[in-house]
Amino acid sequence: MKIKKSTKLILFFLSVILLTSIACTMGGVTVSKDRATIQVTLTEAQINTFLQKADSDIVISNEKLLEKIDSVELHEGYIRVYGEDQTTDGVPVAGSFDVSLRADSDELKVQIIAVDIPGVDINDPRIVKANRELAEELSQSVRESNGDVLFKEASVSESGLMLTVEVPMQK
Repeated sequence: MKIKKSTKLILFFLSVILLTSIACTMGGVTVSKDRATIQVTLTEAQINTFLQKADSDIVISNEKLLEKIDSVELHEGYIRVYGEDQTTDGVPVAGSFDVSLRADSDELKVQIIAVDIPGVDINDPRIVKANRELAEELSQSVRESNGDVLFKEASVSESGLMLTVEVPMQK
């Protein structure tokens, strides 16, 4: 695997998906006197369309898990990311990994839960490091935003990626 950018790329990917989906598929907005709650659902087709338009590298822990991302599938509780990697000899090989998303204590929790890439398994130090760094980066992004964006719900099912976020109203 080649060393590339930082963990922030996956956070950027999730942020862009969230912002894009708000513009396209906002399920509902509830406004109270000091907060707005936004429900967003993204379908598998919408995520795949986004990936086709984007430079679809998902970089975690400074390494690409796959050299090329082809598509995603939504399953109960996780997203399966399909793509292509290369052996040390440069031979292309198909692979995938599964990512779970959930909201916990107003933070988004993302974790790689399964890997099907030749030469890589879930106990690979790169995956362990990636999961640790994802947790740290997501926590840091919440601290840096002063808790302004609270993830109330996050779930994945075959019908879509559902997110509920809460943001304070500007005074």
